[in-house]
Amino acid sequence: MSRYTSIGKVNGVEVRILHDTGATPDLICNKYVKPHMYTNEEVWLRTPLEENLICLPLVEVELDCEMGHIITKAAVIRDFLDQGRYLLGNKTAALFEDLKTKKDAKVHMLIAVETRAQKKLLEIEKDGTQSVEQLDEKLNEITVERKEKRKRKRFYLWLKNLLYKISLKPLLKYLPKSKELKILIAEAQKKTYKVSKYVLENNMLFYKKTDEIGTERKLLVVPEKFREQLMIMAIKDFPTPTNKTQIRAFLDLAGYYRKYIPEFSVISAPLTNLLKGHCRKSTSGWNSSCRKAFEELKEKLSENPVLYSPNFSKRFIIRCDASNLGIGVVLTQLSDYDEEHLIMYLSKNFYLQSKSTVLQKECTAIIYAVQKLKCYFDGQQKFIIQTDHNPLVWLEKNSGTKPRLLRWALILQSFKF
Repeated sequence: MSRYTSIGKVNGVEVRILHDTGATPDLICNKYVKPHMYTNEEVWLRTPLEENLICLPLVEVELDCEMGHIITKAAVIRDFLDQGRYLLGNKTAALFEDLKTKKDAKVHMLIAVETRAQKKLLEIEKDGTQSVEQLDEKLNEITVERKEKRKRKRFYLWLKNLLYKISLKPLLKYLPKSKELKILIAEAQKKTYKVSKYVLENNMLFYKKTDEIGTERKLLVVPEKFREQLMIMAIKDFPTPTNKTQIRAFLDLAGYYRKYIPEFSVISAPLTNLLKGHCRKSTSGWNSSCRKAFEELKEKLSENPVLYSPNFSKRFIIRCDASNLGIGVVLTQLSDYDEEHLIMYLSKNFYLQSKSTVLQKECTAIIYAVQKLKCYFDGQQKFIIQTDHNPLVWLEKNSGTKPRLLRWALILQSFKF
């Protein structure tokens, strides 16, 4: 080992310098590095035993040994290097050889590794004068293909977490009998000059799709019957939110179906209260009421709602109710057999209105309902309002006492109920 090492000084400290290491850059341990030596540059290196690259910071090093004296840059490696040695890179060793043949060459700084967007100044002696050439160095280790490969790998891992398993036997049994897929199966079996995007493999129907980078994938075509099961599984397996961002994402998902969920705002009130504040990603004060609201919303979303289309030849019925948390509204109609059919659910949280009286809350629910359902009542359509207490009688008697009550009375004058 002695034939490959020599005694030298690195930043004034005597160490053993190891030659013929096969490494491109110089490597130095953290022991001989001080904070002011860092150059705010990094280098990407590949180790023989690992596929991934590692990023190491660069420091300025003054190297004095039997081969000569030079100022260079070395990569700092902390836990994988003997603390008593300095690894000499190939480029620095080659420069020392040049110094032996050209002793009059003046080298102020050697950048022995290639870094991103780094400039290197070379002093070249020409016709007795010195000229400076500026060269751009590029990072050869990282290529566009490797970046794309890593990006696709991360995407596949993310996509794998979103996939759900379904039983294959019921799917294979139901697929040939499916009326909605009958035309597509016939297209896949037909042999014509036109290439079909659908293909049958192992009695399963696939759709061939090409992505942006030209990769062809086969997507399994699932009938509507199984698709509904997958949607229910996705809702039931929704992970418990741990911060405000995840709570907001769940409420956005559930809010899309709020018209199918009675008293949606009242149920979700514990979750919406957690969103108060300016920090979006802070941890939330999750408690038992939040857990109950979260599970109840998931249960409501997985149920099959039964809503009917409105019949404008029949009279509408509005049911309003208010509590300390919010208001709930139901729009219904009576059928020819005197059965009440649901048409829509509405709800809203209380913020400032939570301090109002009971009658004021009931009036707020009525005003909110007629404004939201205005499209059903335009054209002089008559409707019925069902509510607790007598808020409309109270409003008629007290409409002149406050401007807000007067505005409510004027809004209701344009409707027939």
